[in-house]
Amino acid sequence: MAITEGLSAVQPWYSRLSRHLASHWDEQQRVVVLGNRDKGSNTSVVRFQASRATLYVQAHLQHDGSGGGGVDYAAGTSVSSNRRDMRVNRQRDETVTRNGSDHYYMWLIPVFKNADGTYTKFDGEGTTIDQMAFVDLGT
Repeated sequence: MAITEGLSAVQPWYSRLSRHLASHWDEQQRVVVLGNRDKGSNTSVVRFQASRATLYVQAHLQHDGSGGGGVDYAAGTSVSSNRRDMRVNRQRDETVTRNGSDHYYMWLIPVFKNADGTYTKFDGEGTTIDQMAFVDLGT
C-alpha cells in the first residue's frame, strides 16, 4: 500500500472527527471573547459570544482600587456584576467606563438557570468548574 492510499483512507475519518468535535462546542457552557477596543480615553467595549448551551452570561467587573475586588476574581466583590440574557442574541457588546487611575478586569461567566429558578455560575467557586473568559481592560 502506498503512503497516499493510507492518507486517503484516514482523511474521511479525520473529517468526521473534526466535525463531531466542532459540533459539541455549542453543547458546553462556554463564553469566548471576540475582541476588545477602546472607545475614547476611558471607555472599553468588549465583544463576546456564548455557546448555544449558555443561556446567560454574568459580566463581572473589578478594579484594583479601593473596594474594587482587586486583580483576582472575587465572586462577592465587584464594581459591577450583571447577568446578561443570551437566548435571543449569542453575541453581545459590553461597554465599560474606567476611572483613568484604577486597573480594570472583566470576567465573563457562563450561567445556567436551574429548574427551581436558581442560577449556577460556572466560576470555579464551590462545586462548579471554571469556564470564565477573562479580559484585562487596563486603566
